[in-house]
Amino acid sequence: MVIGPVPDFQAVFAASPAPCLLLAPDLTIVAASDAFLRIAMVKREEIIGRPMIEVFPDGDVQATGVRNLEASLRRVLTTGRPDVMPEQKYAIRRPQQEGGGFEERYWSPVNTPVPGSDGSVAWIIHQVEDVTDHIRAVRARGRAEEALVSATFERKVILDRLCEGFILMDRGFRVVEINREGLRLDGRGEAEIVGRTAWDLWPHVLGTGLEATVRRAMVERDPAMLDDLHVPPLGGRQAARIDIRVYPVDQGIVILFRDVTARKRIEDAIRKSEERLRRALETETVGVLFFDPAGTIKEANDAFLGFSGFTHEDVAAGRLRWQELTPPDHMEASWRAYTELTTSGRATPYEKEYYRKDGSRWWGLFAPRLLSSGEAVEFIIEISERKRTERQQAYRFMLNERLRDLSDPQEMIDTAIAALGGFLNVAQVGYSEADAPARHVRVLREWSDGRIPSVRGVWRMDNFGPAFIAEIKRGKTVAIADVRQDPRTRAPDVEALYRQVAIRSLLDVPLVKGGNLVALLFIHHPEPRSWPADEVALVEETCERLWAAVVRARAEAELRVAHERAEQARRVAEAADLSKSKFLAAASHDLRQPMQSLLLFLEVLRPHVGAGGNEALKHLGRGLDVLRQLLDSLLDMSRLDAGIVQPTIEDFPARDLFEQIGAAYVPIAQAKGLALEVAPCPAVIRSDRTLLGRMLRNLVENALRYTETGSITVECHEVEAHDGAGGGLRIDVRDTGIGIPADHLDRIWEEFHQVGNPERDRNRGLGLGLAIVQRLSRLLNHPVEVLSSTGRGSVFSILVPLGRLAPRPRVAPMPGMTGNGRFAVLIDDDAIVLLGLKAALESWGYDVLATGSAEHAVSGLRSSGREPVVVVADYRLREGRSGIDAILQLRAALGLDLPGVILTGETGPDIQAEAAGHGLHLIHKPVTASQLAEALERFQRDEEGGGAAGATA
Repeated sequence: MVIGPVPDFQAVFAASPAPCLLLAPDLTIVAASDAFLRIAMVKREEIIGRPMIEVFPDGDVQATGVRNLEASLRRVLTTGRPDVMPEQKYAIRRPQQEGGGFEERYWSPVNTPVPGSDGSVAWIIHQVEDVTDHIRAVRARGRAEEALVSATFERKVILDRLCEGFILMDRGFRVVEINREGLRLDGRGEAEIVGRTAWDLWPHVLGTGLEATVRRAMVERDPAMLDDLHVPPLGGRQAARIDIRVYPVDQGIVILFRDVTARKRIEDAIRKSEERLRRALETETVGVLFFDPAGTIKEANDAFLGFSGFTHEDVAAGRLRWQELTPPDHMEASWRAYTELTTSGRATPYEKEYYRKDGSRWWGLFAPRLLSSGEAVEFIIEISERKRTERQQAYRFMLNERLRDLSDPQEMIDTAIAALGGFLNVAQVGYSEADAPARHVRVLREWSDGRIPSVRGVWRMDNFGPAFIAEIKRGKTVAIADVRQDPRTRAPDVEALYRQVAIRSLLDVPLVKGGNLVALLFIHHPEPRSWPADEVALVEETCERLWAAVVRARAEAELRVAHERAEQARRVAEAADLSKSKFLAAASHDLRQPMQSLLLFLEVLRPHVGAGGNEALKHLGRGLDVLRQLLDSLLDMSRLDAGIVQPTIEDFPARDLFEQIGAAYVPIAQAKGLALEVAPCPAVIRSDRTLLGRMLRNLVENALRYTETGSITVECHEVEAHDGAGGGLRIDVRDTGIGIPADHLDRIWEEFHQVGNPERDRNRGLGLGLAIVQRLSRLLNHPVEVLSSTGRGSVFSILVPLGRLAPRPRVAPMPGMTGNGRFAVLIDDDAIVLLGLKAALESWGYDVLATGSAEHAVSGLRSSGREPVVVVADYRLREGRSGIDAILQLRAALGLDLPGVILTGETGPDIQAEAAGHGLHLIHKPVTASQLAEALERFQRDEEGGGAAGATA
């Protein structure tokens, strides 16, 4: 075989179609194929003879191809076996002419050893495959797949986040997809909808414009829309209004639908609000204006123009600015509101005045709001009338406050006219009164600010002109804006009069009472002035109130004088009454002392008078009884008037009282030939048994005196409470006597008043019995009534409360009064009374020590060596001593709690309280033998029973 020439292996290696390098064991590049040079973007002379690691460093920290290659080559050198590397990322330096920098490439290297003769690795062939495009394609496909998955998910998310319902239908109108909003609007679940046709799902659509629109979009492949479609309620869903959009797609159609029910409601509300606003702008009661940031009014409604007097032409001309329309005294509030408006978009509604076109003012309530355009709108309510009313109310309140504490008429007038002048801002206000024929008026008071001279004095009514005077006398208010122009005051002499006092306008309010002019309230001003109706009405009201206050003050002054006179008379009467009571209280002692002696000596004389003297003794006893009754009645009246009688209220059976009345008065009635019937009364009543008994005895005695024939009945009836009147027991004393004339029914309760007894027959009483009944009625709160018919009799009734407690049994009195040698001490500085008392007690079987003072009593007791069972003492003793002091002195001297009886003719409450405080029995003079015997009997009973006695008689 013929062997040709040895080939140039370097040239053959360089021409290899595979990108490869030939490396020495030290990894130096020996040869490089042209294909490698192309992909590595280097020249052969740049790399031959250089270490590979230097030639291809990793220029990108993320490129690890060269580092991994070095490790692979080291493994080949070590193992002598080829090493296949996975795809590696290389950072290939780009030539400067191509822009420089690094280019990311992916190679798949294979390192193959070439053994030498000794079997070691002589060369390494480094072959690479550029898989950059493959890697990029794979990654691009992965990214595309991820994007597809993500897009599908995102599409679902996006669809579910749509605020519209979304339905995808295929060309057979079958639902392929529906989003969450669509499910919500439909009200069913996804499984119930997807896969079913629209006509199966929504049969109510068949035959409607919606069906035609959807079918046309599917066929013609053109979008379609339906707005504000009204959908009936389905399932649990309420009726709704929806907007529908239909879009053709490759698969079929997409239907987008939105529930616009709420929006349509808002739109309807906006339309209505706009309509209301339009009507509000046309209203005649609320003013509306729009102004720019500079304050220029750009538009205003008719209401505002009506308030202010301007026209639409004035507004259109741009001459109106709120700053010029606002009076200086309201600018501070306006700027404060403007600042609030520009900072917060609105201002708190506030009140202020605006100028009218004619220069006058009007009040408004302003409520501004800032608009998005930068302009502002202001709503205004005209409140001039309300402000006038408030101002007038404030004036009325102020006038009331100033007049309230005044009592002097002159002060009232001065206060009122000054307040009125200040309120109306006029020059002069005055008050005058007319004489009886209304020919003259006298200016009593006036107020002036100094611009008009004083008009005080008397003025003839004729001086003011006949027309003026006629209206004034008819009570008509006269308001004249200019006296030089008004026909009522243009007469030369009248006009001259007004010029003299510098009056140009006036308001005169006459006050006519009973057809006569009595007063005139006038207002004068030095300049022409109109008098609005509300001001006239206020002045007329002030005039009436001032007149009423003056009349009331004068009446109160007269009343005070009358009251002072009456009070003086009352004090005189009370002083006289007090003098009478003091006289009775003082005289009772002096009168009772001899009376006391007469009664006691009468009792002592009775056993010593023979048969011939009994008749005279009997007449003497009757005379003394009458005198005693008179003194007793006077004493009772005095005690009741003095308020010293204190009732002892208890529950007790009415039967006891009725039995006492029967026992005491049946014999007396029988002696007169009358029938006295005391009916049984089982009720328990609550009262003072002694005082009630006195009332009933007085009524029975009164009936006995004034009944000549027939009968007297004492009976009781329980009555129920009704019409505010309390219930209880009504005790009636009924007689068939002479009766009481109607004109005497109120007078029978007066002292000493008697019916049919002008000759003052003592057998018919003293005329004090009913007066005592009335006083006891008030004291006990037991109402007394009387019904009477002249010639037929009378019925007196006492209403007594019913009792609730069981009454305590009373101890029966002892059958007779016997002292049985008991020892009694008598103390009285009146010798006659002392002898009478001593004789009476000795006749009852008592041993008696009679003395004129406590000292003598103590001495006598020590001499006798006996202890008394009772001490009877007169209250008033010599040297300012009292009977109570005497008994206390005896108690102290003997060391005994001696029972005691005080005899007194005085009615003061202090005596009764002092006696009760020491447990002493008190008897008011004149004392009868029976009263004294009863008191001693009680002591005797208590002595035997171990008790103690203390009471008043």
